Amino acid sequence: MSIEREYAEYYLMCDNCKSVEEEPFEHFYSAVDAKKNLGWKVKKINGEWQDWCPDCQGGKELLKLTNL
Repeated sequence: MSIEREYAEYYLMCDNCKSVEEEPFEHFYSAVDAKKNLGWKVKKINGEWQDWCPDCQGGKELLKLTNL
């Protein structure tokens, strides 16, 4: 899951590099909207949905994994 809850706040976490978007969100759906607005991509890899931050999307690794 790329939206992690810590106490009463939600954070975006990349499923590839595990980096965390530093701005916390008060509501889950605010984090979902921010993920879309910040350019995160959702891909099904090996049967599981993963969210990748913009820094991880450009590499050949994502293309290779999604073409399995």
